[in-house]
Amino acid sequence: MIRTAIRASWLNLKRDRLALVLTFVVPIIFFTVFATIFSSMSSGGSKVKIFVVDEAQNSFSTRIHKALEKDKETFVFPSEKYLLNKLNTNPNEPDETELTAKNLEKLVSDGHITLGVVLPQDFKISFQNASEKVKVFADTKANPIAYQMINGILQKVAMTHAPGAMFGQGIKMLEQFGGELTKQQSKLVENLSKQLASNNEKGSKPGNETVEATKSDAGFRGLVTTEILDVREQADQRRGRKNRAAVSFYASGIAVMFLLFSMTSAASSILEEEEMGTLERVLDSKLGLNGFLLSHWLFTAALGFVQIFVMFAWGAIGFGLDLWSTDHLIGFTIVTAVTSAAAASFGLLLGSICHTRAQLNGLSTTVVLVMSALGGSMIPRFFMKQNATMELVGNFTFNAWAIDAYENIFWKDKTISESPLQLIVMATMAVVFLSLAWLFAQRWKRN
Repeated sequence: MIRTAIRASWLNLKRDRLALVLTFVVPIIFFTVFATIFSSMSSGGSKVKIFVVDEAQNSFSTRIHKALEKDKETFVFPSEKYLLNKLNTNPNEPDETELTAKNLEKLVSDGHITLGVVLPQDFKISFQNASEKVKVFADTKANPIAYQMINGILQKVAMTHAPGAMFGQGIKMLEQFGGELTKQQSKLVENLSKQLASNNEKGSKPGNETVEATKSDAGFRGLVTTEILDVREQADQRRGRKNRAAVSFYASGIAVMFLLFSMTSAASSILEEEEMGTLERVLDSKLGLNGFLLSHWLFTAALGFVQIFVMFAWGAIGFGLDLWSTDHLIGFTIVTAVTSAAAASFGLLLGSICHTRAQLNGLSTTVVLVMSALGGSMIPRFFMKQNATMELVGNFTFNAWAIDAYENIFWKDKTISESPLQLIVMATMAVVFLSLAWLFAQRWKRN
């Protein structure tokens, strides 16, 4: 009897092909997604978009700049023309003709580059941090990894591309504390200096590097000192308000993921009605299929709107989310309305595709979790930049567009008119998903 019961269970699973696929294929899908993301992180394949403004224009700063550009495993350098085009989008403002420290900050703030590096006019390597600091514009909460990398990379580049300067400073310190060199020693030092200079990159003149040393008891902290300037803190200081809470950046990811789960759960009520036999009577009534789908879509969209509002209101009350300012509240209302409409259409589509609630539960869980992983709800999207394929696939998920829309409002302080693309894409998704749901729902009429 036990063998018969086991065989019956296997036959039931085998007949439900979707359940069979979910049982054996879903683990492989999840393993592939997360293994790809985390293997890219551990392999050091990060690609950070960066741009350098060289105000010093000396031989040392030129070599540092070129060395950073050659580090293609770490950095991606967008062209100056591309970045100027991103800046010159407002017809009411004069066009920028060159990149400066001021507009580097705006490019980082708008997300066109991850880091903006400014080599100052008084840029030189220093054993005692006496040199003017290198300014690094970064969004430290949007990408908490990139800005921490840049200081170490600058130190490495300085040490490997200024051997003559380091050697010369070492000799000066030796003479200061150990006495003057003999003629033979001086000649040897001169020959070594020439040899080091000849190994410099073409176009660099020997002896032009400046190295400054101060009191010897100050300690060695590196050849280049950096000053990290958080673009969000800078913007908040100019507006005279407190620094925005980190929840402003991360709230949208959680909200969108649970919205999708709620919408697919609400769609299961359709299949419940089908199983109970009430759906056939509803479709035969004056309401009809179109009225049934429309009423269900409006209800779930309204439910999703209220759910997101409650989540963000709790974020404002408990965690300092800036929801109640006029611009944020207007933007939030419009984005949430479109997001809820698209999510309701998506849930309705899944409900019309599946034939049983078991199928819906398995399929919706798989799809929502995969989209959440790739789209930024479970793992911040800056990790996706480490793998070009994963980043591209993430752009096709609902989560990615919804999260970008909320971040534009709460994190980047943009108005709806400044970033309409996300709304257009999600509105298109709502129409496409609803149309597909209507096509798949025709089977209910035939049944």
